[in-house]
Amino acid sequence: MDWQSLIFREYDLLQRAIDKLDGQRFQIRGWAITVAGVVFTVSLSVKQPLIAFLGVATTSFFAFLEVVYMQMEVDVIRRSNALEDLIKEHRRTGNEPPGYVFGVSQAFAGTFSFRSMPDMIFSKDRMHVGAFYAALLFATLAGGIGLAVH
Repeated sequence: MDWQSLIFREYDLLQRAIDKLDGQRFQIRGWAITVAGVVFTVSLSVKQPLIAFLGVATTSFFAFLEVVYMQMEVDVIRRSNALEDLIKEHRRTGNEPPGYVFGVSQAFAGTFSFRSMPDMIFSKDRMHVGAFYAALLFATLAGGIGLAVH
């Protein structure tokens, strides 16, 4: 195979990976809502407010899990953007891009970093994710407090 076929094949695979990661992140949010609702319902049915506060831990876990997926997605998008730049450079110059090495695994070569979590959470491009989990945590806490006071 020539390098052009490889670069376009890799680009296609990366776009599919981005779509898949987006779908998985959507499922994580769905599970976060479902589990928080189940935990609160159980707490309400047995009249134990402490169980409702378990929803805070489960929501925090799902938020952490989504941040992990977000970091993977950012790495894949970076690799995809780098391939786009190589393709643009080839179209501009007609020369084969130097140093191109085929491999989707390069998009997943990064490792998770706790230091990058604030950047993932508080990015203006992803404010909706932080707002979602903040609202879910607030609702869980308010429900637990309401149950405790009642």
